[in-house]
Order: sequence, then C-alpha cells, then structure tokens
Amino acid sequence: MSQTQSSHPDRRLGLILLIVGSIAVLGIVGGMLIGVLFGSYAQEKENTDQKIAEAFTSVDVDVEAGEITIVEDDRLLVPRLQVEKSWRGMSQPEVKVAVVAGELRVKASSPKAIFLGLPTGSESNVKITLPSKGDYLKSVKVKNNVGSINIRTGSGTVNADSNIGDVTLELGSFTAPTSTRATSNVGKVTVHVPFDSFQIEASSNLGRTEVNLIKDNPAARNTIKASSNIGNVFVSAVE
Repeated sequence: MSQTQSSHPDRRLGLILLIVGSIAVLGIVGGMLIGVLFGSYAQEKENTDQKIAEAFTSVDVDVEAGEITIVEDDRLLVPRLQVEKSWRGMSQPEVKVAVVAGELRVKASSPKAIFLGLPTGSESNVKITLPSKGDYLKSVKVKNNVGSINIRTGSGTVNADSNIGDVTLELGSFTAPTSTRATSNVGKVTVHVPFDSFQIEASSNLGRTEVNLIKDNPAARNTIKASSNIGNVFVSAVE
C-alpha cells in the first residue's frame, strides 16, 4: 500500500514535467518558425506623404505598432499625413485613411504570425501635421497597442491610450481642453496643460505620481485623467 501511494507523486511530477517540456518545445518551434518566415528577410520600408484636402474637425488614429505624432506647423496651409512603414517578409502593415463625417480616420494594422499569434515586427509611424491657423479641433482620439503617443495641438477633448509606450500631451500653449484623458498600461504619462482650473485624477499602480502648478478643483468644468499601470505620471500647468 505504501509503495502505491508513493508512486502517485512520481506520476504527477512526470505529468507536470511533460506539460512544461511540451510548452517549452512549442515556444522554441514557434520562435524558429517566426525566424524562418520573417527573420531571414531584409527589412523593407515605405514612406508616404499626403495632403488631406477634405475638411475635418476631429481626428481618430488607431495603430497596432509604431509611433503616433500629432503637431501643428504655422507654415502649412493644408493638413499633412506622413506614414513610415517598416516590415520583413510577408508582414507589411496596412494603413487605411479616410475622412468620414468630418473626422480624419487613420488605422494602421500589423499582421501577426499565425503560430501563437506572435507579432512579426512590422510597424507604422503615423504623423499628422495641422496648420496652426486652422479650425479648432473638436476632438482627438488616438490608440496605440505598442508604441509612443505625442500630441501637441489644441482640441476640445483629447483621449490618448497606449498599451505599451509613453504618452505625452503638450497642450500648454493652446486653449484648455474640456476633457483630457491619457493612459498607458506600461509607460510614462506626461500631461502639460494651460494654467486653468481642472478636476484632476492622476494615478500610477507602480510608479510616481506628480501634479505641479495646478490644483484639483472638483467644481471645475475641465477634467484631466492621467494614469499608468506601470510607469510614472506627471501633470503640470504652463503659465
């Protein structure tokens, strides 16, 4: 009886080792497969630069991997969209651009390897440059899965979310937005706004949180929500 009981832990241990070993083998095979499919190819690049002639008052950008930048330039008369794509092998990202109901929509998707859904390393850097003297944007909404977000333009509302990447909003030289939201799951969040009255929610689960030159006013019309799961959060006003 005692021998039979002692053999049970051995069988369980063997089963655990078998499962762990199988997962390790799958990981190695998956890495080799991705290397064969994509790593052996030279990196390719494609840059596009276009003017957006259609009028819009809102911007919506969604990027799977890369950088998102929205700025102003007083030398421009027409908004400009620049996209830098890089990829290997069959993983060329796809970028769709359209103006729908007064909203500029840019969506950049990056293919993933079939095995385990692992990323292939392709990315799309999206930069939108707006004329400084253009119409005041009603809203800016940007979402990035892997990559940074940098916004320096005026807007009524600003929503910027990155899963993995820093988020920087330089709004200090513009009219105070009524609603500002900046979040990152893993990355630093920095928000600069004009000196005004705001309701402020700033937090980090793992990192520092600093609010400078601005006080939380629960009765204020304008709101700021800045947060990071892993990363520092800084909110400040520019006088």
